[in-house]
Amino acid sequence: MTCQELQENLPLLLYGELSTGEQAACDEHLAGCANCRADREKFEQLHQVLAQRPPVQVSAALLAESRLSLDEALERQQHGWLALWHNGLPILRFQPSSGFALALTLILGGFSLGWGLRPQAARLASGGAGINEAGVASSPDLQNMRISGISSVAPDPQTGGVKITMEAERRVNQEL
Repeated sequence: MTCQELQENLPLLLYGELSTGEQAACDEHLAGCANCRADREKFEQLHQVLAQRPPVQVSAALLAESRLSLDEALERQQHGWLALWHNGLPILRFQPSSGFALALTLILGGFSLGWGLRPQAARLASGGAGINEAGVASSPDLQNMRISGISSVAPDPQTGGVKITMEAERRVNQEL
């Protein structure tokens, strides 16, 4: 037994909590090590001083509250969000073969998404040729008009645009 192992087992040795084999190993080490014997004597003196003090009585309510708080903290640590953060999601623990399957699925999903968005990307790249070709500002009917309210906005399935119904007033500038 090493000195560090004896230091770890010293409180258990003092309270008689070691097995007979462990106690024999500690006694054998103490017989040959003066430093560990001195540490054991200091520990025994400390134990004697503490034994002379009256024991502190804890109320049953405080003890019950402490146990409940400890149970809740252990539950949060083992099953809460913090446990998921530290331990990771069990569903995300992969075997090497499932890692390959995940990578392949992500690649195929990316290509499928790109293929599906290809028509919209082509339309946007061409400067929005198919989108809102009418243009509100370029319409001669809407120049010099003041819009006072919009009553409906609906998609137009024939053109793919939007049909807006609005109330407008036209300004007329006429020289006489």
